[in-house]
Amino acid sequence: MSRVAGVAVGLLLFATPFLRYGVFGGHEHGVAPHSDHAARYGGLVVMVGDHHLEVVEHSAAVDVYISDARRVPLRPATGTVAFDARPAVSMAWQSDRLHATAPSFAEATYDVVLEGGVHIGVTVPSTR
Repeated sequence: MSRVAGVAVGLLLFATPFLRYGVFGGHEHGVAPHSDHAARYGGLVVMVGDHHLEVVEHSAAVDVYISDARRVPLRPATGTVAFDARPAVSMAWQSDRLHATAPSFAEATYDVVLEGGVHIGVTVPSTR
């Protein structure tokens, strides 16, 4: 093999992952796992294991949107939140998110249980 052909083959092999994920879209749903961390609802996005939680604070409430590693929305079985280490309160499912009334707080600890018993727990600071 000539030197030029060897360099060309090496460059092609080097570029293959970039072409697959960058140009041709990567995995199913068009999003590679763990690659999309953009806020979709104007909140704070945190990654917990293979799941994304987007926490959106309002003046007197919080909403939590849950999705998998590819940002496919998930509906949890239950969810609770504890503000500043106060006792946890249940969050209510509303169409596409968990919702709870929120007092003024410095940090909140969320505990979400997915179907099948998978727990997602995270403590995040207030963005207010």
